Amino acid sequence: SKMKDLQSNFAEIQKKMETTLITGNSSDEKVHVTVNGLRQILNVEIDSSLMNIDSKLILQARLVEASNDALVKITEILKKEVPMPM
Repeated sequence: SKMKDLQSNFAEIQKKMETTLITGNSSDEKVHVTVNGLRQILNVEIDSSLMNIDSKLILQARLVEASNDALVKITEILKKEVPMPM
């Protein structure tokens, strides 16, 4: 049936979104944030040079940069890979 086909298609898209991963980077390449197609943050890597208390503001800024970079990248990938139903 058409409804079953739609449900199956939706399940495939959902699975693809969960398994599509991309890593965003800060401008200095010292912070990396990995997200999936559901825009869930799965991993954050921080260079040890940013782990001192004096660089808290820098670390916060780099986390924002890397997160936004990852979200932009995953959005572009999903536009190409996940067909949107009409």
